[in-house]
Amino acid sequence: MQQSYDLQLKSDFHWPVPYLYMGKIYDAKANYARALQLYRLSLYADAPQTDSIKAYLAFAETFKKMNLPDSGINYAKLAYSIAQTTSIYLYTSKSSSFLIS
Repeated sequence: MQQSYDLQLKSDFHWPVPYLYMGKIYDAKANYARALQLYRLSLYADAPQTDSIKAYLAFAETFKKMNLPDSGINYAKLAYSIAQTTSIYLYTSKSSSFLIS
């Protein structure tokens, strides 16, 4: 994943996936500030809706771990609103599950 991220930094094409998954790695290491930075970078691209939903859900989970539930709920709502415009019910389910927990 690191190699993919490093190549992405050199590229003119902005692919959001390496940023998202590098963020998840930093989240797992409890480096939440860096994880949030990487999630933000994943949103700068004209990302497919599914990638944006994944990023917003990653934000929500990280803020939950940081004991910032209001921020987590805000990002879960963003994910839910985008998910409702797609026919991919998995993301509607994931974001609504976060909101009711």
